[in-house]
Order: sequence, then structure tokens, then C-alpha cells
Amino acid sequence: MVTVDIIRPDGSKHHLYIDGYLKANMDLALEHAKKDFDMVFVVDGPEGAGKSVLTQQVACYVDPTLCMDRICFTPDSFSEAVLKAKMYEAVIYDDAYGGLGSRSSMSDINKKLVTLLTLIRAKRLFVFIVMPAIFEMDKYPAVWRSRALFHVTLGPKFQRGFFSFYSSERKKFLYIKGKKFYEYKIKPDFKGRFCKGYYVDEKEYRNKKQVELENYDPAKNEGSEKRMNAQRNGIMYALGEKGWTSGEIADLITDNSKFKIDERTVRQTIQRHKEKMKEDSR
Repeated sequence: MVTVDIIRPDGSKHHLYIDGYLKANMDLALEHAKKDFDMVFVVDGPEGAGKSVLTQQVACYVDPTLCMDRICFTPDSFSEAVLKAKMYEAVIYDDAYGGLGSRSSMSDINKKLVTLLTLIRAKRLFVFIVMPAIFEMDKYPAVWRSRALFHVTLGPKFQRGFFSFYSSERKKFLYIKGKKFYEYKIKPDFKGRFCKGYYVDEKEYRNKKQVELENYDPAKNEGSEKRMNAQRNGIMYALGEKGWTSGEIADLITDNSKFKIDERTVRQTIQRHKEKMKEDSR
């Protein structure tokens, strides 16, 4: 392991102990984020193995400004965090399936993630999805849009602090070959250790998780969907103002949202956004 001194937003110093191979891979991620690559990571493993701890440690390495506002437990709070996040910030979707405990909730998570991929890429965000098993994710985000998998495991005597790292290519084979029986028989790129210790206040973290899950209502998603669509339309307009052609914007949106959009739709969307901006300024 190597020691990295992280400076928190309040100016205090945080000593982070991180696996050397993991640090090297996240350094590459920091470089590639500046080149317009997706930076979505999956963290999975059994209950109580330390998924949240590892996720916070990796997230704070790429973004020392990480705070409770960007650690989310429901689809709604995740959407809000992505909408409000600034360039290159990290957003954590913690225990995305286990805390909600139903297939319908997982379906909502998958749809939310696919919808948000355009914004995630446009803002160069680092997004971490935490769940019991990557096999619960839909194939599109799991195989094609996530950058890597951190598979957290327990040691021989149920010790915490162990993980396996699967790069994009090995993660693809793991998902395809292991989905039927939820098996992790594909050899990882490397295995590592991590230390215990939350980056944010643990009591505040647990309180927020309890409150969000208790108040979560899957039926109340319309407002956040409208806000996401509004921001997506704003991005189309901004790209158009920067000289992007309708074809280039259509390719970007299609590539990041799984659903095809044509040039005509882009032109119409930009025009409606312009009209709305004029109305709002009156």
C-alpha cells in the first residue's frame, strides 16, 4: 500500500492508505476523464464486506471534495446529485439494490443510470454504483458503460478489507460467463487490500441512509425525470452554441443514452430550448 495525503474541503488533512495497483489505475482514470471517457465504476460484494468503505476511499482519491451531498441511497437522490454535481466530481450510489430490496427497485436504478449517462459524461463525473452483485445490473451499463468492477470479498476468517479488480474487458467476460449462476470464476486483473475507515462521518452516513430509504417512494419520480430532461436539452443547446453540428450532438446523445436520437430531433430540441429561455427571461 501507499500513503496519500488528501486535503479535505475544510483544509484538514486525511491520510489515505491505498493499494499501489489500484492507485495506478485510478491515476489513469483521472487522465482519461479529461479526454471525454465515461467514468462509471461498479463496487459489489456480500453484505458487510466493506463495499461502502472501499468506495469512499477510492472516490475521495479522485475527488477530495466528496461529501454527504453526493453519497446517495435512492434513485431520486442520485439523480439530484448528478444534476447538481460540478465537473470532475464523484457521486456514489450506495447499496443501490440491497437497501431497497426488490427487483422493481433495481429496474428503476438501471433506467435512471442509462438516462443519466449523457450528463455523467458531459460533466466528466466519477460515478460509483454499489450493490451486492454486478449481475443485477442491465447488460448495457454493466458491460458497455462501466469502466471497471471492484469485487469486495471477505477473508478466510471473515476478515474485511479484500477486493478483486476487473478491468473493462475482464468485467465483460465475468458478466457474460458468470451471470447465470452468479459466479466470479474469471481471473481478476489483480487483488488488493484496503483499510477500514469512512471518509465522511460514519454516524451522519448511517443516519442519511436510514432517512432516505424510509422516505423513498418509487412513484414520485416525475419531477426528477423532468429536471434531467431539461438539463439534457440544455447540454444540447450549449454544444450547439459551441459549434457542434446536429449530427455530432445526435451521435453523442445516442452513444450515452442507449436510445437513438436523430438530427431533426436535436434541432427541434435546441429550438424549443431557445424559445423557453426567451420566455423565462421575460
